[in-house]
Amino acid sequence: MAFNSLSLELNEQIVAFIDTDREVCNFRLICKATKWAVDTYRCIVWRGRYAQRYDLPEKLSGLEISMQYKLRSKLLRKSAKFLMGQEPREIRCLEILRDLVVESYANLPVGRKAKHPSNNLNVIQRFVQRSGMLRRKFACLKEKSNINPFLQTLQLVLTHLQLNPSLVKARPVLGFANSQFAVYSRPDDFPMFSPNGTWQISTKLLLHIANFFKFHLTEKGETLYELFSQLKAHEKPKAWNSRLVQGGGVKKLGKHWKGTYAYLHDLNDMDAIRRCKPDDTDFFTDSIDHHDGFQTLELDFEPAANRARWPDNFESHLKAMPTRILCKRLDKLNKTKDPGPIQLPRLGRWGNLHGEQLSQEPLSPPGTPGVTRADIELPLPSTREPSSPTSPTGPKRGVHYHQFSGSGNDAEPFHCRGILHPLPPQEEIPGWYRISFMKYFDPLAQPDTMPPQCDFTWAPFQSPPSERRASSKLYKPAGADYNLSDMYQVDDEPEITPGCWAYEGVVLPGGMIMLGRWWSPMDGFGRMRCMGPFIFWNVDKDD
Repeated sequence: MAFNSLSLELNEQIVAFIDTDREVCNFRLICKATKWAVDTYRCIVWRGRYAQRYDLPEKLSGLEISMQYKLRSKLLRKSAKFLMGQEPREIRCLEILRDLVVESYANLPVGRKAKHPSNNLNVIQRFVQRSGMLRRKFACLKEKSNINPFLQTLQLVLTHLQLNPSLVKARPVLGFANSQFAVYSRPDDFPMFSPNGTWQISTKLLLHIANFFKFHLTEKGETLYELFSQLKAHEKPKAWNSRLVQGGGVKKLGKHWKGTYAYLHDLNDMDAIRRCKPDDTDFFTDSIDHHDGFQTLELDFEPAANRARWPDNFESHLKAMPTRILCKRLDKLNKTKDPGPIQLPRLGRWGNLHGEQLSQEPLSPPGTPGVTRADIELPLPSTREPSSPTSPTGPKRGVHYHQFSGSGNDAEPFHCRGILHPLPPQEEIPGWYRISFMKYFDPLAQPDTMPPQCDFTWAPFQSPPSERRASSKLYKPAGADYNLSDMYQVDDEPEITPGCWAYEGVVLPGGMIMLGRWWSPMDGFGRMRCMGPFIFWNVDKDD
């Protein structure tokens, strides 16, 4: 054969012009020379094909790249029919998708924004289009669900695809009645985080919030459809544009955000919706904020904001500061050494899918950020370790959390102050954050007209009905002594008044979308009737 007379390097160059993997396999069978070109220990052929299709990770040998490429190609090509995420093929596909998420932008330095889309994200988008993976089963929060939390976590990470029907095949919104019940449920009944101190996110609740806003943003004829469809590409929810990491301190979010919130204008509806049974399909009329377009929010993480004192009054309502247990856990995650390359399964005639371990390259230097599970959550130690002079006695600014200030417009100008702190990885996916802030309005810019109100109706830029008669003193929101020439000079202990609104949410990995709840800290009866869901997405232009 003519290929036997060619050098190894020349045969490798020939393979580079072959289009499909099947044709590469056929070329490999021609003769010994072509077989050696494809199966050389350097695996240049498969490394090149990997780099064309995926983001090439660091610190992986040619053999590991080759085996990972073959495994992904086989499973992603055949896909899976996603139901509950419990079948073996579903789980294998979910594991590959998780790896693609974690390894996205693997060739970028930590913290640097990408100028081009991630190959991994393109692969994920094509897989979602074929598999229908984002077609969610929305069970009522009152019911136990058999859906795999692993599947729900990945669905939540890919919220940007759900909110952009043009990127994937448009799917009708399912289970809106259950989502409406979830977003207006009492936080004490369905908290956003697990109450056992593990900081496990309630993915079911956040998926319901995302589904709720998907209905109002993408369904024709709904309140926000026309407004949302007129946004430019960079003004819509989008995927992350940098590596997802757990360590390295606290991430600062982007500056410019758009979003909205919802509430029930009639508080009798709030009581009725909380009495709904799981099989009820009644819809209630949501009031969606869309005065003069979407709400805007501008966050400021400059050092001056971090030097400002975090008010005790805000903390008493928000519980925004990370706990000492969480701080110690984050310290352990941040100091975790690189465990080395991933053990990859064998395929085909080399062994089974759970076979022997491949050859390993030298370990990365300690503390080197990588993409090979340096960010995996480790179990907490069973014994109490002795404290050292460097052990944290409490949350440290710039290490365990960032304080920020902000401003925006919601029918009228408002300001806010808040706390951002990281969360442990969820299903081995790093990059989650909890955000909490107190929003308060500028008393010099109150609207001239208010919507009709009585003892059972209200609007979230008014005082709640339960407090309307209780206070007769002059309206003075928290931060009313706000010096507009110095945006960080706020009262040492600002007063909580009817002009304050508390927000708590989760920032999805990559820092581009946040979902959560808002409520009135002045709810006198403690029934949390003046509350609802919110969504914000980052609209910073790509550099």
